[in-house]
Amino acid sequence: MGRPELTMKLTIERKALHEGLRKAQQVAERRGSIPILACARLQASTDGRLQVAATNMDQHLKTSLPAEVEAPGDVCVNLDRLATFAAGAPDGSQIAVRQGKDNLNLNAGSARARIATLPSDQFPSWQDSKAKWRAGLRAGDLLTALGRTRWAESTEETRYYLNGVYIHRHDEATLRFVATDGHRVHIAHATPDGDMEWPDQNAAILPRFAVGILPKLLAEDGAVEVTGNESRLRFAQDSVTFDTRLVEGSFPDYPRVIPAQPNTTVGVGRRELLAAVERVRPMADRKDNSVSLRFIFGRIQLAAQANDDPPSIIADAVEADVPDQPPPDISFNGGYLRQALEALEGERVTIGLTDSASPAIWRGNADTHDLCVVMPRRDAFPELPED
Repeated sequence: MGRPELTMKLTIERKALHEGLRKAQQVAERRGSIPILACARLQASTDGRLQVAATNMDQHLKTSLPAEVEAPGDVCVNLDRLATFAAGAPDGSQIAVRQGKDNLNLNAGSARARIATLPSDQFPSWQDSKAKWRAGLRAGDLLTALGRTRWAESTEETRYYLNGVYIHRHDEATLRFVATDGHRVHIAHATPDGDMEWPDQNAAILPRFAVGILPKLLAEDGAVEVTGNESRLRFAQDSVTFDTRLVEGSFPDYPRVIPAQPNTTVGVGRRELLAAVERVRPMADRKDNSVSLRFIFGRIQLAAQANDDPPSIIADAVEADVPDQPPPDISFNGGYLRQALEALEGERVTIGLTDSASPAIWRGNADTHDLCVVMPRRDAFPELPED
């Protein structure tokens, strides 16, 4: 019996292959029970490109890599095994890829490997759908908006329509990004470059999985084209194309929880308040995780307590711009406070307050329309320890 006829035959730089496979690993269903979903589909073409594709049935990634293609081919190979070989190959080396009857032969310097393959016709197809929406964005703006909002996403499977970031047109030149779990809301914005085809009535809920991996797929300093329709969104940047299904369902009417006009506004240094929250928060009872704020002219007092017998209490204070008629005491989940202060931009933040039972609006003083809404807790301000 003679040697099996070779089909795909190419040489590719180790670094390019490694980086392409790392992106594919973000999408592939690597721990599932369906072998083909743990594979990358490799398609070598005579125009000198190797296309790597991966899918988990809800998301699909394609990345195109430069290669010296001697013979085209189309085959599926276990993604982790191929990525392991590419990661371990010598820096600066070229990887020779040769396709056999049921395996892929790899050579890089002194390293050799043979990996079993599957037919490419077993790989799930992903049909292109007609795009009704289109917006060109700076990737850095897109990733910043997603990064700031994702802390407010819900993780409750019963309210699946909150498990992601809601994207809709805010005005003629702005896309708005919103996330909420019912206890906090974060709103961010991004301005497309050029015209935007995104009708007012159209909105998308980008799933939490997609929100989490987009920073690993896109380069911040590039441009990205976002296209889609009621069921899918596509993000395309240079040689990378990422498609995702959208979350089905209706996002809640989030503007209803934003107070129209708070009674009082307090200004405070963002980093200073964040540091104070981090000092008192560890003392808070783990179940309640409550941090209370008291507003006194010129400063904000913070306090937290553990439900010991007697209670263990910690207090701190930061300078702040508090009006002559200070707002009432108010308490928040300490973790939400920390995340809100980390997500906002600027040296200072303003806190819009109505009363101790109404949501508070948090804004950074940077040139942005972003804001957080955090629901209060019904906890009294702890009795402070004596000096």
